[in-house]
This record gives sequence, structure tokens and C-alpha cells, in this order.
Amino acid sequence: MSNVVDFPTVERDVSEREVNDRHAEAFRDLEGKISDCTIMAIIAVQMAEPFINTRDDEAERALFAVCHVYEMLKKLSADYQAAFTASSGQGHEAPAPSGQEAKPPASRRSRKAA
Repeated sequence: MSNVVDFPTVERDVSEREVNDRHAEAFRDLEGKISDCTIMAIIAVQMAEPFINTRDDEAERALFAVCHVYEMLKKLSADYQAAFTASSGQGHEAPAPSGQEAKPPASRRSRKAA
């Protein structure tokens, strides 16, 4: 089967600057998404806190997963901020966005201690 219309293709080299500009824009676009995920993880941890002392295996696994996701996103956010700060040449670490000071529960009572 043949094409009804053949569109001409424009072949040109993409400059290194254009590639860098696209990568920089994609990197900057991640900030809001990372912040949104981190804030949702904080909310999930806060909602899971009432189940800290339950003896239900399923609740313990869910709480572990929620807290682990929170820690992973907190690290990703810090890594992003550090990379952004380093790439912008500011030389100091940007403060965490407001609302991210909440911390997951520091300790849980183990089943053996109960």
C-alpha cells in the first residue's frame, strides 16, 4: 500500500545546546511532580499512624510500605533539590518546601516487645 501524501522530511542536526535545553526543561518540570508525591506520602504516613501498634500482619506490611515510600520520596526530593542547586550555581541547599517537615513515626512497638 502506498502513502497518499508524502510529507517532506527536514533533516537537521540537533545541537548540543538544544539537547541540553530540553533536558534542563524536563529536569525543572519534575519539581512539582516530586513535591506532589512527597506531600501525598506525608498524608499517607499521617493516615497510617493510628495503625502503628496493631498486631495485624497486613497492617504492619502496609505501614512499612507507606513509611518506606515516604523515606524514598524524601530522599528523591532532597537529591533533586541538591542537583538543582548545584546546576544553578547557587552554592547552598534550597530549603524543603513547606509542608514537608512532617516525619513518619520514629519508632514502632515490635511484636516481640509486646
